[in-house]
Amino acid sequence: MALDEPVAVVMIHGFLSKPKTWDSFADLIASDRHLDFVHVLRFGYASPLVRLNRLRRVPTYKDVALSLDGFLSDRAGNFKRVVLVSHSQGGLIIQRYLQWMLDEQRGNELERIRQIVLFACPNTGAEIAMSLRRSWLGWNPQQVALQPFNEDVSAAHRTVINRIVHAREAASGSCPIPVMAYAGETDNVVSPAAARSTFPDVGVLPGDHFSIIRPVGLQHPSYLALKGKLLAAHDARRAPGNNKVTGAIGAGNVSVRRQAAAEEGAVSGALTGWKSYTNMMPEQLINVEDVISEVASSMIDTSAPSALAVTGAGGLGKTAVTYAAVEKATASGAFTTVVWASARNTDFSQVDATAHAISSIYWHNVLETIAAQLGLELFDKMIVEEQLRTHISCLPPQHRLLLVVDNLELVHAADRVIERLRTLGLGRPHKIVATSRWEATTSRSDLDVHNTRIKPLDEATTYDLVRLTARNTASDLAHARNEELRPVYDITQGNPFLVKLISRRYGEAARPLPRIIDELTDVARRTGNDVRHWLYDQSLDELALRTSAEQASNLMLAFCTRGRGGSLTYDVLREENPDVDDEQFDHVLEQAHRLGLVQPSARHTRYAIHSLLYEYILPRQDGELHER
Repeated sequence: MALDEPVAVVMIHGFLSKPKTWDSFADLIASDRHLDFVHVLRFGYASPLVRLNRLRRVPTYKDVALSLDGFLSDRAGNFKRVVLVSHSQGGLIIQRYLQWMLDEQRGNELERIRQIVLFACPNTGAEIAMSLRRSWLGWNPQQVALQPFNEDVSAAHRTVINRIVHAREAASGSCPIPVMAYAGETDNVVSPAAARSTFPDVGVLPGDHFSIIRPVGLQHPSYLALKGKLLAAHDARRAPGNNKVTGAIGAGNVSVRRQAAAEEGAVSGALTGWKSYTNMMPEQLINVEDVISEVASSMIDTSAPSALAVTGAGGLGKTAVTYAAVEKATASGAFTTVVWASARNTDFSQVDATAHAISSIYWHNVLETIAAQLGLELFDKMIVEEQLRTHISCLPPQHRLLLVVDNLELVHAADRVIERLRTLGLGRPHKIVATSRWEATTSRSDLDVHNTRIKPLDEATTYDLVRLTARNTASDLAHARNEELRPVYDITQGNPFLVKLISRRYGEAARPLPRIIDELTDVARRTGNDVRHWLYDQSLDELALRTSAEQASNLMLAFCTRGRGGSLTYDVLREENPDVDDEQFDHVLEQAHRLGLVQPSARHTRYAIHSLLYEYILPRQDGELHER
């Protein structure tokens, strides 16, 4: 079948609705040059709010299912590829239609249906306003079917799960068809649990029960989700021998035009763009030249393990060391493409990295960041792994990819991410680098990973870092003797982030050295997290003094809305602080930067806070930053 063969998308509306409900989708599809092969067909059926004519009855789901069969034969009979798309009750009608077709031993006729997409389908019923629906619409058989756990609806759903979703081959009583069930993030009519039910392929989209099918532009998540499914259906093939649907976006079925696009993207601007995706600016490092060389050598060496974990406690500079090592590796000419992604999953701060955490929306954010740097145009998050797998499989033999995944802070996060990235084809000669507080497993030979641990600074290097950081301030710290700086080491134990925080905080305050030492000496008698928290308190309180308590609180809390490791552009950060004018906002941002609380990146176009500071601020409520 030719790739330009048309696809019919048959749209089925919901309860008390009409075909017009699909106007937004239809208009966008008509304007999208990527979907010029799509023909929109709207299936309508009677679903009235009031019964005006008692000589007419409201059709049952079986009635509508039979009508849909006729529609597909008459209006879509000439199409060899069909996608069924539904909203709400429309999904139940599709399932009733599939059940009827299989009961009639017509499963082979379903082969041309390449995809089913269900938006907000009440698979287990709609609970909202049940008593009102019963009293006002008790005469309506469709309303009866919408009651939770309706027997007929449940039977149709079981048939679809067992003989459609999990079918192995097309036969008279079964047919494998991919079904994607989307829930509305703020839908109070059909809960996400009801929309997902037992379907294995599910997703959550922004919007309520109605706005989920009213996309407002070509980049709207609902539109992109449907667009991805239509593209996949367009390229779909039947695997010989078992009649199962596979995708031409898979590694073994890549079209010539996708292969050419992959090769073209592989050689364009691939060694410079990664820097704009890091949450840091290059900085002067001390006493880490050996570890930078070790990490860079592990990246370059093709005989070394294909994955590298750079590990160490928070604040030791894992990201900074990795950044410098990547610069060194790329300068050697060892790699064709470098990609940097930050794993900003707040789930990654829990005790363990569960499979659910790795599969969460934040995993998809990592994949999307990778895809963006590889020049891939994504249409649907649910097929991004397939698109990446295809792209990587099409890379020229001499091509070598270096992928850095930063900020994996869970015990097993690095292991799981490395393992899953390998399924995309990122084995030798490519290289994966992960930064984490915990070492990756080395006992598993299949993981093929080398660990490099970053250690705290020793005393002498700690003192050098204090003086280096305070060099451009009016503080006596810039010229202090080693013995005078001993309290700094006692507090920080050589943690570079804490050393810089102290140096900038006191450097910007321009306090006399004896007063600084007395204060630090007193605090150094404490141990554990109390010392670290005290240091955060001092810096945050200093920020509040230079601006205001409210401005300091609002700025810092804005970063916590994006999760660990997330960075914000200046414009987004400005929008998160609407209660100050531009001059005031620039002032508070500058002071936070001077105190070492905010880290600029991408030539001061993005801003972030350190993960240690994020962990400290996150449990706090608004307005508490100045009350501790």
